Amino acid sequence: MSRHAIAVILASLLFGGCVAMSSPFSKELSIKTFAQEDAYIVGAFAALDSGDLAGAATLYERLYAQTNNPRYAREQLNLLLRLNDFATTKKMAKSLVIRYPKDQSFIKTLIGLEVQSGNLDSALTHTQALVRIEANEANLELLASVHFVRKEYQEALSYLEQAYALHSSPEILDRLTSTLILFFNQKEQAQSYLALHIQLWGCNELLCERLASLYREKQNFTALESIYKRLYEQFGGKQHAQAWAEILIWKKEFIPALELVEKENLDENLALELYRVTAQFSKAKELAQKLYKEKQTPRYYGLMLLYEYESSEQKNDQSFLRSLDTRLTPLLETLHDDMFYNFLGYMLIDHSLDVQRGIALVNKALAMRADSPYYLDSLAWGYYRLNECSKANATLQKIPRSIIDGEPEIREHEEKIQECLSKQKRKP
Repeated sequence: MSRHAIAVILASLLFGGCVAMSSPFSKELSIKTFAQEDAYIVGAFAALDSGDLAGAATLYERLYAQTNNPRYAREQLNLLLRLNDFATTKKMAKSLVIRYPKDQSFIKTLIGLEVQSGNLDSALTHTQALVRIEANEANLELLASVHFVRKEYQEALSYLEQAYALHSSPEILDRLTSTLILFFNQKEQAQSYLALHIQLWGCNELLCERLASLYREKQNFTALESIYKRLYEQFGGKQHAQAWAEILIWKKEFIPALELVEKENLDENLALELYRVTAQFSKAKELAQKLYKEKQTPRYYGLMLLYEYESSEQKNDQSFLRSLDTRLTPLLETLHDDMFYNFLGYMLIDHSLDVQRGIALVNKALAMRADSPYYLDSLAWGYYRLNECSKANATLQKIPRSIIDGEPEIREHEEKIQECLSKQKRKP
């Protein structure tokens, strides 16, 4: 049973019709005994339980008036705030601050009301007094907040630095580094603060993520990998694993990236791509087939066929190749995807199934991505198969030299095209 529910029962015993005591809701009573004081408290609980905030506030007002216990004044203040009676609350808070000049809770309530009403000079004066009473972390942060509202960012930064120096609070450091970045554009200073804190006190999740964002902005991927690895190992979570995997992929460390993706069951599309780049085509085919069954998306069906080809030991089997052609051609009529145009086109060219149709399909791919070096290579290889070596060479020269030198298959095509050109030049 809840505390308020118990209070209702006690209140019914104390103030019900069968009890020879007048209800505190009906007239003033002098509190002369602890039992009578408790009766008012129970009445306040009962009022709260029934949603009568004003009634509860009145009872706490009477309790404070007859006991001078500031605890009751605090309860009344809180209730008046909940009732949005800011004028009465502010008047009362001012009076209480005068009467209890060292009571920090009353001062903080008044500061909030002064900020809310736009009296920022008064709010600052009271916050400075609060810090003189006790220069603790919370009070210094509150003083920084008042300076923020006043748009005095240098002063706010100074007090945040003082607050952080007391206990190295991660929450304070988060505000401090945000201030350095947003208001002073001092990203290097913020990075230094964060890196030193993490070195001394370990990887707080919020601070490590903030440091990671700074490393990402500077494209410091070595440091970024270290942070995401630390975040993942300390806190786990798919979001940290995904971020770490993406950095590994950027560094072309595909095997450890794939291991992480598989372990955490991350993005299946990412796994599909990693199976491709690590030449694990059987796994790629199985995953594409699974995704197609689940989502019925034509692209996954196309990928399944592509990886079926790449994983097959029957690449030179005409019946196998014709089967792929038969299944993929109708798909292209609805899919209109440049990658599949090029895949089928190159297959038709490379295996001399239908070079002219292969060239037509590759041209469709190039119409969608004219600068693709792989599509240009497919087209050049098609011209080579037709013995049109000059056209093949002209097409291949559109590919940047660095890509030709970095791709063994394209380089091999270039060599054969050059041999063809030399032979044609030697002919009478």
